[in-house]
Amino acid sequence: MSATEKEAGNAAATSKWSFTASTIGHDVDMEGLTCGADACANSIYIGDEYNYIYKLDWSTGAVSMEWDLGSIVGSVPEDKGIESLTYASTTGHFYAGIQETATIHVVSLSTSPATTTNTDAANTNTPNTDGSCTATANYPLCAAPTRTSQYVRKEIRQLTTAEWDKIVKAMWIMKRETFESGTAKYGASFRPYDYFTVKHAVASTDSRGDEAHFGAHFMTWHGAFVLEFEVCLKAIDPTIESCPYWDEAITTPSVWTDTYFGADPGPETNYQVRTGPFADWPVQANFNIADYERWIADNST
Repeated sequence: MSATEKEAGNAAATSKWSFTASTIGHDVDMEGLTCGADACANSIYIGDEYNYIYKLDWSTGAVSMEWDLGSIVGSVPEDKGIESLTYASTTGHFYAGIQETATIHVVSLSTSPATTTNTDAANTNTPNTDGSCTATANYPLCAAPTRTSQYVRKEIRQLTTAEWDKIVKAMWIMKRETFESGTAKYGASFRPYDYFTVKHAVASTDSRGDEAHFGAHFMTWHGAFVLEFEVCLKAIDPTIESCPYWDEAITTPSVWTDTYFGADPGPETNYQVRTGPFADWPVQANFNIADYERWIADNST
């Protein structure tokens, strides 16, 4: 059978972007291109053989984010890292093929590059849904306890509208109820919002030294502090899974909008906001410490 020559096609460049070491800040060896969740409507993802993934935005023609997969991929020669890259809309994960190890890594790219997560089963060891653990190729059996009531804390912009509304309503209840009325309605875990303000202020201004900051105790003190706040939220509304957190490294969408925190700063007395779900939130400048003495222990002796 003889080969038949086909008519040559024509290719024309409609747009092009510079993608070199001079624009990225380090060497580049492009190996794979793939769309993301928006099906390339606004951006494209680029896999680089130095084990970086870049997000290139069409509107600016510039890289808006990058993820270093070095800790996931491990030590491989510089010219034998990511060789292929694709995205699966059904899972929301990216799949990176590594030339040196002939391994496909399933990765979840968060909006905070430093927290890129490897979901490859051979390279993780997390508890199963029933709390038990299974050994993997690269990790021994973990010793996590059986799951009981663990829950996930989400970044505030990961919450659904319904989830955020529940948090807002619970916080308004904390603001409006007193110790006595709140405890009667919601049980012993209830705390009024201003209790937390006073607790933080007292810990920070203790004459013996700051009890909440500037030391290793920062993490444990604030961990217990947030947990107490979270338990109160859940006492008010048991359908609230957890207390959300705010990652200030994420700037889009802004939290200083009517959806979340309102204007920054609030324009009124004591910086009260006039917009958003916390509009006209009363800001108390002076507190009667006697209202909180039951919660303050004198450990000076």
